[in-house]
Parts: sequence; structure tokens; C-alpha cells
Amino acid sequence: MELACWQARVVKQRLQRNTVVAASQPSSEIEPMSWKHVMVALIDSNPMLGTDSRLALSTAAGLALAEGKLTVVFFDETPCTGNESRMTRVKNELEALGLSDVQILEEEIGDAAGGKQQSVAVGEAADTFRADLVVMSTSCVHEKHVDANLLAEFVPAPLLLLP
Repeated sequence: MELACWQARVVKQRLQRNTVVAASQPSSEIEPMSWKHVMVALIDSNPMLGTDSRLALSTAAGLALAEGKLTVVFFDETPCTGNESRMTRVKNELEALGLSDVQILEEEIGDAAGGKQQSVAVGEAADTFRADLVVMSTSCVHEKHVDANLLAEFVPAPLLLLP
């Protein structure tokens, strides 16, 4: 008799828990995320941009296409030749995709700290521009241009690292 009472009580408690969990679940569908300000951090010395940088740029453009603003920041360790043509080319390509609110900047950073300065600079830029999302290529991490741990610490927005 005690066993039957105990089993009934356990079943009743489980049903109550499941009812509370089901009631707390939202009944509407999950809305897709929209980004108001996407920042792309590019650390690429190639004036034509490498494949990884192009992937990050096109992904960010797709995320900002609906209603967002896109900021492209080139972080260069040493001054590159042809920067103006690179920036103009990128702006023209993004405008051809339909993005009208595009800002392209360049920030020169020394390589003295071995990735620490670049990580902090990316975080400061994201904070300055109030980015909702920061997009980067993982090649920056693999090539030791930035430190992933410091990115996680200093970037004040979600960070999307693309392979």
C-alpha cells in the first residue's frame, strides 16, 4: 500500500513539473536574429584579400543586408601598398551587393606584442562602433595575428569566427 502511494505521488510530481516546463515554453516561433551593426575585422596583408577574408566579408554582408549597417576595419601590421585601391574595391563590391550603409576604415597596428595588440584593437574598434556582431576569419587566430582568448575577453559583442 505504501509503495502504491509513493508511486502515485512521484507520478503526480512529475506531471506537475512537466506541466510547469510546458507552460514556461514560449508558444510563438523563435524569431530570426537581426543585426543592426555588423563589423568585419580583416587582418590580411594581401591587397586582393585572401579567400578567408573574402568569406568573412561576404558572410558579414549577408548578415547586414536586411537592415543593418556594415563596418569593415582593416587591421594592418605594416603599411600595405595599394590600400586605397583595396578599400575602394571592397566598397564597390559591397555596394554592388546592395549594401548602401558601408563604412570602411583602416587601422595600423605594430606587431610588437605578438597578437595581443591586435586582439585589443579589435575589441576597442567593436566597442567604438557599437557593433552588434563581429565577424573574423579563423586564419587570423591560426597565424597568431590575434589571440582567441583575448578576443573573447575584449570584444563586447558576439564574435563569429569563420573557417
